[in-house]
Amino acid sequence: MDTLCRLKGVGIPVASAILTMVYPEKYTIIDFRALEALGIKRGDSEETLYYYVEYLKTCRRIANDCKVDLRTLDRALWQWSKEHGGPTTVLMGRVEEIEARTAR
Repeated sequence: MDTLCRLKGVGIPVASAILTMVYPEKYTIIDFRALEALGIKRGDSEETLYYYVEYLKTCRRIANDCKVDLRTLDRALWQWSKEHGGPTTVLMGRVEEIEARTAR
């Protein structure tokens, strides 16, 4: 991730997309739709490596709890955001986990 982000024009969201394409079982994309589906308002915090790592850990837990892979979870979050355009209530506990860790 760090190496990719050193490339001109590549930030955390783009790096996460690249890593997801190469290693879909390990990484997931961070973007405004996934964040929106989790009830997280877009801000500068998703541009930090620490934030992405915490987001990835949370997504892995959600995927594991739902017995789906990360790509399936990402697609579900994206679709939910597209259809509803607001935070889910089912996953709000996970949102609090992310926010608590990134507030440190």
